[in-house]
Amino acid sequence: MTRVGRPQPRGLEKRSSPKELIWPNCRIEAANTNYVLLGLIVESATGRSLSEVVRTSLLDPLHMDRTFSSDEAGAVIDMGGYIPIGDTMIDASGVNLSISWAVGGLVSTAEDVASMVRGIFESDLLSIDSRKRMTSGFIERAGTPVRYAHGTILFDFIDPAPIGHSGEGPGFSSVAVWGPDSGAIVVILTNIQTEALFTLLAEIADLLSE
Repeated sequence: MTRVGRPQPRGLEKRSSPKELIWPNCRIEAANTNYVLLGLIVESATGRSLSEVVRTSLLDPLHMDRTFSSDEAGAVIDMGGYIPIGDTMIDASGVNLSISWAVGGLVSTAEDVASMVRGIFESDLLSIDSRKRMTSGFIERAGTPVRYAHGTILFDFIDPAPIGHSGEGPGFSSVAVWGPDSGAIVVILTNIQTEALFTLLAEIADLLSE
């Protein structure tokens, strides 16, 4: 079993300058470091740990009883994670997943993630303005064809395009999306670090549209 914990970020504000983030004809950039900085801001502003804020503001209101932040006592992973390299599966179980922290350091289930997606997009958990920022005004991310809003991605290789996000860590991958028109939610969690789940997502979307 691998226990995940809180990282100790240092000097992140010195890693890059605004000039390094400028791309021609693009107005948005995204980096996981930004979420780590936001986590530090949350802790400084509230005087509480990020895991406590996440639990009281998100997990408990949405009854996500099988979900734990990366530094909580229940955050134990009893499943191996694997990275495919050629025809070989590399066991990544020994990697400490605390590197995810504010970027997405949650241990969860598909059912709980679905509850989170429903809560974010359909409940009063967020303000109307916050939800609007997450579901409209998508802009191409610098240097990629991916279109981002505030913390969300428009998966426009699917028609109609769902909104959500994907993520991966050493040995694990995930994607969770919500259909604005249908309200359908699809969550895929896998213990293989792979982009093949996007093909699976498209196939599931096709089945749902039949």
